[in-house]
Amino acid sequence: MYFVTLIFALLLVLILSSKTTWRTCSVCGVQDFERSLFGKKVELISTREVDEYGTYAKWKEDHGTTCNHQWIIVDEYADQVKKHIDSLN
Repeated sequence: MYFVTLIFALLLVLILSSKTTWRTCSVCGVQDFERSLFGKKVELISTREVDEYGTYAKWKEDHGTTCNHQWIIVDEYADQVKKHIDSLN
């Protein structure tokens, strides 16, 4: 019983100490999810250059080159997310 409680307590500490920074490129719309534990970036669990909406593929097709990303941090709890998704449609 003690071991199970310890495992759940460690998982709870890991979950509460993690943070995800969601960024999107203002030029092509590609997304970037940077995850950290205890304030340190962890590349193993971060997700880089996600083209969930197909905007980067379209941008690259239109411009014929790679994008020099101009990152904007997205506040996932604000109305900014809905406006961003609506602007892609």
